[in-house]
Amino acid sequence: MLEFGREIARSEGIFAEPASAASVACLPTLVQAGEIGRSDTIVSLITSSGLKTNDILKSLSRRRKSPGLGSRLATKERLLIEISKGQTYGYALWKGMEREMTLGAVYQHLSDLESRGLIASRAQGKRRYLTITEKGSRVLKAMDELQVLL
Repeated sequence: MLEFGREIARSEGIFAEPASAASVACLPTLVQAGEIGRSDTIVSLITSSGLKTNDILKSLSRRRKSPGLGSRLATKERLLIEISKGQTYGYALWKGMEREMTLGAVYQHLSDLESRGLIASRAQGKRRYLTITEKGSRVLKAMDELQVLL
């Protein structure tokens, strides 16, 4: 379940405790047994906080900063990093993430980042262009420093 807790954190930006990841952990077995199909849509309610789980915190603290770390970053951090490279928009970010999650999930993360003041958006034609704010840049710098320490 730890592995699936990490997967939830990586793909959805949710830090769930292992017990909450049980509904996701059983999916490969259900697919293999033919109970559900690979293309089926599954909804899983993830509750609780991963901060209750020392196992995950210990495994996170063992990670070293490396070139491969980018694939394991939380979704919001990955979005902030991409937006910090220059003006962009939601669909381009989603395509750049190789469609690892739904477009709606990406827009939900972007909405949250904007409501927290980490990014700003402006309408131009049919698109809403995104830029990182000063606060967003400070958050990215702090996260980078934290990863070095861990």
